[in-house]
Amino acid sequence: MSRSLWSVAALSLLFLSAGCEAEDLRDAGDDDDATTTDDDDGPCSAAVACAGDYTIVDADDLDELGTCHSVSGSVELDGLDWLTDIDLPCLASIDGGISIRRNPALVELPGLNGLTAVGTDLIIDNNHGLLEVSGFSNLTTVGGSLGIFENNSLASLSGIGLLESVAQVLTLMDNGALVSIEGLSSLTSVGVLIMRRSPSLTAMPALPSLETVEGDLIIDNIDAATEFDGFGALTSIGGSLNIGTNSHSLHDISGMAALRSVGAVVTIFSNPALEDISGLTSLESVGWGFQVFSNETLARISGVTSLRAIDGPVSIYDNPGLCQSYVDDFVERCACGTGVDSWGNDDGC
Repeated sequence: MSRSLWSVAALSLLFLSAGCEAEDLRDAGDDDDATTTDDDDGPCSAAVACAGDYTIVDADDLDELGTCHSVSGSVELDGLDWLTDIDLPCLASIDGGISIRRNPALVELPGLNGLTAVGTDLIIDNNHGLLEVSGFSNLTTVGGSLGIFENNSLASLSGIGLLESVAQVLTLMDNGALVSIEGLSSLTSVGVLIMRRSPSLTAMPALPSLETVEGDLIIDNIDAATEFDGFGALTSIGGSLNIGTNSHSLHDISGMAALRSVGAVVTIFSNPALEDISGLTSLESVGWGFQVFSNETLARISGVTSLRAIDGPVSIYDNPGLCQSYVDDFVERCACGTGVDSWGNDDGC
């Protein structure tokens, strides 16, 4: 492994000796003690800025990385059978990315609680013994993407509660034991949000601070979800909203009452227990199209009362529990869309 380290340190020593009595020397010693700061003597006082990329191969590499307070490149911990924890308490920033992948013995990440910013991507995947991500307790920004997927034992994201923004894609996928994402409670903006195939997640995301999704918001195959109340602050989606193939227990999408605009397409499909989409009551405009199809028990769309602009087709079909008259009323009230595709709904009511 090649890497370069640089550090700049300055040390000045002042000796006072002539004509001092023992008591004066003791007083001087007391004064020195009084002016010593915690930073001077702390465990990270000797940490340095480190240049280049770090690919960890053995424990010595990890110890060397432990001397850094910043890294100008990227850090990779991949396929390390011996790795049980990561102890880097002095590391505050990484200009590149950090990947923690395929480490079967890794159980927790307590030693990354000094990290406040990652310049590009943070990837945590295929660590099948990982129980928590509490080591990221001071992380506030990810300049690229955040991916947390295929960590079979991970039950919670409670360790990243200060994270405010992910510039590109936030992916939560194939974490079989994940029951809650309440740890993302400070997140206010994200480029794209993808939640997919989380069979133990019983509540749709608790993201009470999320205001903006710049691109797409995709939620599908959340098999155990019973609630959809985690998007109370979300007002705009720049791309598409896609809610599909979710559980037999998800009855409504009431948690999106503040959403006013979707830049591309709204697609709600194949949610077998969904009865009502009135949670979109504040939605005013949709850029490219509005699609609601193959929702077996959907009975009401009348709550979508604010929608007045759809610059694209309206497709509401194959919802056997939805009265076609409700669809007709919706289309007439909206007076929008470049065409209507509607069939397979209930014509008898």
